[in-house]
Amino acid sequence: KIRHLRERHFGAGQAPPIPGEDAAAISAARQALALRRDWELAAMLEAQVLQKKSPAAAAKSLGAFVEKNPAAREARLNYARLLVLDKRPAEARKQLEAVANANPQNPDVVYAVGLLAFQLKDYPAAEGYMERVLGLNYRDHDGVRYLLGQIAEEQKQWSQAIQYYEAIKGSDHELPARMRTANAIAKQGKIDEGLAYLRRVASEH
Repeated sequence: KIRHLRERHFGAGQAPPIPGEDAAAISAARQALALRRDWELAAMLEAQVLQKKSPAAAAKSLGAFVEKNPAAREARLNYARLLVLDKRPAEARKQLEAVANANPQNPDVVYAVGLLAFQLKDYPAAEGYMERVLGLNYRDHDGVRYLLGQIAEEQKQWSQAIQYYEAIKGSDHELPARMRTANAIAKQGKIDEGLAYLRRVASEH
């Protein structure tokens, strides 16, 4: 019976059809949390609805949940995202480090942390996390290399960016990587070389 109530409360608030039902969604999420205090989905739902009006209120709500449930990985990642939206980068980095340290061998988690670090423009940290992902059994290594190339570009490390892009072969990231390689060449003032590179790419594709 308790499980049925949890699912019914959460389902009632999961997708409010109109903005006027936000209060009902929050109430349903809070009732679900009263039944099970460690339910991440309900806590994230409440934060999602609160975020419409105030990222700060959403961050406060999810932060309180994370404090009571320190092992709540997805909630902590979402809390970090809310801190980014609320322009609190130092606190967001702290949450990212906590998630990464608690899940050092989980490639999906380390990737998510690295992506958030990239969005925070903390490029050295983002590079470190993504390099760590390459050493794990991640499903899309070319996607990681593509992001590493972008991280290098943001730091004007053109040669490093090109190395990452050129290592991408035979995936959906290959052609975009070739285009970014040409751009990285041109950014170094080598316009003719960049155009010649593009012509080679066009002939191959």
